[in-house]
Amino acid sequence: GIKVLPLRTGGAWEAHHHDDERSSEDHDHDHDHGHEASHDPHIWLDPVNAIVMTREIVSALGEIDPEHQAGYQRNGAALIERLGRLNQQLESDLTPIKEQPYVVFHDAYQYFEQRYGLNAVGSVVLDPEQR
Repeated sequence: GIKVLPLRTGGAWEAHHHDDERSSEDHDHDHDHGHEASHDPHIWLDPVNAIVMTREIVSALGEIDPEHQAGYQRNGAALIERLGRLNQQLESDLTPIKEQPYVVFHDAYQYFEQRYGLNAVGSVVLDPEQR
């Protein structure tokens, strides 16, 4: 399964709301219905989570569209294989730098960071009006 991570708060992890990036024209397209998120929504940034998601999506598509189930399974298997290779490559590439501290401009990467043991130390907010 997928381990859902809570949003990071406090200290160097400035609160960031995706709503802040929308213009007033986009307001009508807001689908969160005023609910404040408590969990980090960026689950797909961990390739292992993306594999779990792919399996679930393939299964659901096969149930609602059995005529094309074989195609969904074939494409899903190819994606899972690519994600597995990506995961191995990232593990190899990131191991030498995993202790290096770094800062991000948007706190969206904790699933990726936890998967590869990276050392993010905070996020930066460029617009003081954006919190």
